[in-house]
Amino acid sequence: MFSSVGPRLAQTGDSRKPALPNSTAQARDLPSTTIHDLPIELLVEIVGYISEPHDRYSLCLASKPLNSAATACLYHSISVGRDALRLQELVRTLSESPALAMHIKSVHLHLPNDVSDVTPAQSELNGFLEAIRPLTPHDSRFHHKLANALRHGYYDGNAILLLLLATQVDELHLIPDGGHAAFRQSHAHPCSSQQFTDLIRALIVWAETAGPTTSVARSSSAQPSSALNNVRKLCFYSATSPEFKVRPRDLPADCCSTAFPFQYMFLPHLEDLRARGSASWQSLSPGYGQANAHITRLRLEWTSMDSKNIGLAIRTCHKLIELHIQWHDDILDPRYSDKVIDLDEIRSALNEHAATLKRLQLIFMTPEVSLELLRGDLGTLSHFSALETLRIDETSLFKSEVTRYIDLWEPLGSFQRASGFLPPNLKEFRLDSRKQPFAEIIHRVLATISAMLPANLTRLNVSFEFNYWKELHQHIECCQWLSFHPSIGGSTCGGGFDVPYSRMLIVTVQHKDGVLVGLREALATNLMKAIRIGLEDEEVDDSDDDDSDEE
Repeated sequence: MFSSVGPRLAQTGDSRKPALPNSTAQARDLPSTTIHDLPIELLVEIVGYISEPHDRYSLCLASKPLNSAATACLYHSISVGRDALRLQELVRTLSESPALAMHIKSVHLHLPNDVSDVTPAQSELNGFLEAIRPLTPHDSRFHHKLANALRHGYYDGNAILLLLLATQVDELHLIPDGGHAAFRQSHAHPCSSQQFTDLIRALIVWAETAGPTTSVARSSSAQPSSALNNVRKLCFYSATSPEFKVRPRDLPADCCSTAFPFQYMFLPHLEDLRARGSASWQSLSPGYGQANAHITRLRLEWTSMDSKNIGLAIRTCHKLIELHIQWHDDILDPRYSDKVIDLDEIRSALNEHAATLKRLQLIFMTPEVSLELLRGDLGTLSHFSALETLRIDETSLFKSEVTRYIDLWEPLGSFQRASGFLPPNLKEFRLDSRKQPFAEIIHRVLATISAMLPANLTRLNVSFEFNYWKELHQHIECCQWLSFHPSIGGSTCGGGFDVPYSRMLIVTVQHKDGVLVGLREALATNLMKAIRIGLEDEEVDDSDDDDSDEE
């Protein structure tokens, strides 16, 4: 079995042949250890010398330490795509050996809207039914529906069984197909056998009322449990891209989105909830918004939720430490959206976390802004005593301007009026702007933005002609690093083979004594000329020299 081990070890060992023991001594001194007693470090070294794959597999199966270590690594993270047969084979293995499911800590579960059924063999079905038999006294209706789904080989039935068997999951990713129909209270697709939404309700209720975690395969008297009982990080990603280019022009922004998973917010150990491509939920129970969820990190990406739903999600969390909201790029475009974003409502929800929030991001960056869809303002964040990192875009300050078009927005007036906008303990601040990266604009912004900056700020980033899609690409050869001053630098991206062309500049101000000190030192020099040289502006001339030079 280990035919390749000897020659490989001989290449690195002593070339002298060891003395062979005689048969009498060999019989008298039988080995007291076996392969199972070798330390794992030595076994790993041995595996490194084995060139034949089947020999490595055999060693892993023959060695208990290697088998134990390999099993934990193999089952630590499970990713299930749209392959119904693969999912059924996985739950068959787990139902036959429930101890394997205890190794699963991370699950990526795709939820197709339409997938072929895989009818299980009778022996497989018997194993599935035996695994869920303890559920009967707790919820006979749920047991009957799940048993029927497993009997017909429905993908959803196997997905629910996976969550029932893997009760030690820390991180769960649910990726639904079907756009706006997914995760709503009723699944109305006439040709779909999907029952995940209906079946998952029982698991949510059990998790909210559960005591000590017990696998469904272990006990028939204890409260049933599932992966939802212990999960700490929960991610929802709409499988249908909400990108503008792939959406018909006559459909709203949330036609390809997934309804925000409000019903999961009360899971007992959930701390981190993330949703991408989420839409509003129209009918919600009065229990939401009562600040009784344990979530400390809430992240909404490319959301088309209105401000009422977003405010409700924020209020439902008890003590938020981190909040990231990045709206869909068409949310303020009246051609594709009719939702009103009321910044007053979001400000009111944020105020409930003023004492705990450390990291906050509010990003619109929509190509078009309709004033009919944008109301209110963020007011001031000066009372957010714990806030250390903040990122916003110019839309949050736009309402104070009289111009109708955000493309003509001049930030200087807002900077001067927002002198008390930022909290005093803020360490890092980023402002994203649509303004073009011209030297005059950059210099003017840097010269006036100091009016709104706190004294303790250690890092400032200001982006010009910001394009959020740029951040989704891997920047390698498309970016250029610039230096305008020892305290002021920047990076510019002009697009490339894999990155769409749109010149974007991020100016960074950083100084050991604080951003304000760095800005003062830079503005005392000929910063305008340095910026033009750094940007390779062809119109650099001597008129930019300091007045002190003329003296």
